[in-house]
Amino acid sequence: MAFLGNLGGSTPQMNRYPEGPGIKRLFHSRREQALIIDKTAKKGFGYLNAGTVLAEDADGLCVPYVPATVVAGEVSALGCIPILAVNDGVIQIPKGYAGIFTIDDILREVGQSQDIVVEAIAFGDYYDTITVDEYAGLNPGEFLMIKGASTAKYILDQDVDTGFGDIAVGANISVVISNAVLYKNSLINMDNAAISALGLVDGQFFILK
Repeated sequence: MAFLGNLGGSTPQMNRYPEGPGIKRLFHSRREQALIIDKTAKKGFGYLNAGTVLAEDADGLCVPYVPATVVAGEVSALGCIPILAVNDGVIQIPKGYAGIFTIDDILREVGQSQDIVVEAIAFGDYYDTITVDEYAGLNPGEFLMIKGASTAKYILDQDVDTGFGDIAVGANISVVISNAVLYKNSLINMDNAAISALGLVDGQFFILK
């Protein structure tokens, strides 16, 4: 009998690989019944998945919601900017993160209420820097966020790329604001404060007000 291994061409073959969990479903109710509006996402936050809880900055641009408890390297820090070093009013941040900012953006130290205004932005080879008008109390290892990011407002409807670094431009997005039942485990950064602001949990479902 001829050896039939390594067949190619038009001979039918099948390669089996372990199956992943697949794409998470966001909607339990019918999507077309939900109240969905168009918004604009602020630049520089990279790739955001459907189900991400969103907030708004002072200009009405959507940013990732920052929950009450933030842990470095975890999804809770999605909307945060880590501080690497502080030298007078110049703050070092990880390379590429300066793409989030524009001049006159208003920031907040996570957990604090004092406004911090961005005065200058610089991209570097090893880290980026932002110059701010107020730096007292800022320390390496802490986080900055866009003012308004601690107030949950919307649920991102679809995956979107907002860009990263000096080529970030933001994105046109759609957000769910009401009349929807969503899968709770598909929501990103839906903490207790966001639940209170947006709806309620019923078992595996999140009911958007």
